[in-house]
Amino acid sequence: MFTSARIRTLLVGIAFWIIGTIVIRLIGEQLLVRERALPLYAISFVAMFLIALRLFRLLRVARYSLLAPRTLRCSATRSTACC
Repeated sequence: MFTSARIRTLLVGIAFWIIGTIVIRLIGEQLLVRERALPLYAISFVAMFLIALRLFRLLRVARYSLLAPRTLRCSATRSTACC
């Protein structure tokens, strides 16, 4: 069910969540000022996209596995071998 790549991806995601929570708790009031909210959101959106791409390459996560669940991939190819 879970492969080592999925477990590593899950652990990296949990690590990001913990680090983000700590950062928001420690310096959230300074970061989340009304004047900086929109630029900070735009910068973080682009940064998370780029970080996710690099992490998926590093962890060797297949591209198609990120786009659709396994059942959708199987029904799209009409193959019973992958299900």
